[in-house]
Amino acid sequence: MFLHYFCGIQIAQSTFTMLTLRKNHQRGFTILELLTVVVIVAIIANLAVVRFLSSQDRARIAAATGDVFAFKKALAMYDIDNGSFSKVDRNAVTPFVQDLLDPNGSRYMTLPKGSNFADFTYDSQQNGDTYLITVTARDRVGTKIYADPARTWR
Repeated sequence: MFLHYFCGIQIAQSTFTMLTLRKNHQRGFTILELLTVVVIVAIIANLAVVRFLSSQDRARIAAATGDVFAFKKALAMYDIDNGSFSKVDRNAVTPFVQDLLDPNGSRYMTLPKGSNFADFTYDSQQNGDTYLITVTARDRVGTKIYADPARTWR
């Protein structure tokens, strides 16, 4: 039996031949290994995209809800000064904000920046004693946000 030295270790000829053959034939990855990596990367990318889109939706809903709270504050100030809420029903934000004027003719609020909601409706109820605001957030499912003087809900 002929012996070789491989990395400082004495080995037999047959083992040395197997090591050199295996070393020469392992060039790159098999198709199965590559497909496994591609599938894993695709799964991770899919999870990241879904997470990103859901965080965008939550941000859009939060922005629309913040605008609704600003409307509620303006209506509360209007109620204090005028003894009732605005009695004019509106289906758009701009005329609604323009109607909310204090006794000196100043607006209670400015228009919200950006377009955080798709639809806006203000319905005066019970001769100005209460109201219902309805907005549709600009998220993927069109979340409806409702508000009256006592609460805000989805």
